[in-house]
Amino acid sequence: MLFWTLRQLKGRNPETRRGAAQSLGRATDPRARTALAEALHDPADNVVAAAARALLEGGPEGTGVLLMALRGAGQRDGGQDWLRIMGLLAAAREPSVVDRLARALDGQPAPLRREAVRVLAALGDPRSTPALARALADDDEAVVAEAVQALSHSGAAALPHLLAALEGGGATARRCVARAFGRWPGAAVVEALMNALADHDAEVRRCAARALGELNEPRSLNALLTALRDTSGGVAQEAAVAVGNLGDPRAVEPLIAAARGQTGQGANLALVEALGRLADPRALEFLLQRLDHPDPRLVAAAALALGTSQDPQAVDALIAKLEHAHETVRKAAADSLGRIGNPMAATALTLAHERAVRRGLPEEKDFARALQQLRAQT
Repeated sequence: MLFWTLRQLKGRNPETRRGAAQSLGRATDPRARTALAEALHDPADNVVAAAARALLEGGPEGTGVLLMALRGAGQRDGGQDWLRIMGLLAAAREPSVVDRLARALDGQPAPLRREAVRVLAALGDPRSTPALARALADDDEAVVAEAVQALSHSGAAALPHLLAALEGGGATARRCVARAFGRWPGAAVVEALMNALADHDAEVRRCAARALGELNEPRSLNALLTALRDTSGGVAQEAAVAVGNLGDPRAVEPLIAAARGQTGQGANLALVEALGRLADPRALEFLLQRLDHPDPRLVAAAALALGTSQDPQAVDALIAKLEHAHETVRKAAADSLGRIGNPMAATALTLAHERAVRRGLPEEKDFARALQQLRAQT
């Protein structure tokens, strides 16, 4: 009987092949599952749909074969076969499809659990939400990441699950949710991210600070100012970027205080850049001091920040940096002098440009552009 059914699955008539696929759903012979996996590439959509449902009906073994076949299909030909099968399963809107895939999250190897999450997400069925929420506690990081991504596109019904994961889930779930929340505005999300700035895991704190920066929510200012003093340089760096984006003048003095006590290179750069975006005269003295820092990247950042402030009191100090040993500093000083537009800088920029031309220095074009910008303003 099985031999005959397998022959029908390869027949010319699509309806015959569909019927054969349906009848193989409860077959326990491995040959049936192999044939059904091959039928997932049948040219007739109704045969493909029947083969996929038949594999799901075949218990954990059949579901595993389907997930393995889908995993392979997703890696070939740009995933066109995968998308085709997903479309057919989603169109059926059958609860049994969701239920059987959900059960696969408990009984399959990690790569197939990952595939099950991807499939549940692609189905776009709200009945998938509880299963995806359960996957947030999976011991495989990739499964958790896929589940968070899926839930982050599932709308309001998924929000309580994500909030709960950020508050009390495992480290991987907390990190992934914090990252995802950067694209999810709302009071509850902002509150949860501010709370996450006190998480004992530094990476969770860093992700929360970055997400708050992406949301650009003014109510997060005080929490971010506190995070500027975080013991992790990465957290302080993301908090500085977020504070700079908010543009609130109340942040100037906390930024300066944090920068004076910060030793991490990335955080230092971010703090200086944040002060530059605020363009507040209270930062002038601090930025001028940073022009004498031994790290040329920090000096260049301070020079650019002074250009953003457009304070004429910075002109003399920036002119002096046109002869700095490092190209990045010379370029930053020229750029800022062009933006400030003070006529006093014209002579210095002209001489620096001529010197760069004579020596064949790469910043020759930067000096020329700064001169052009300065003359346009005067």
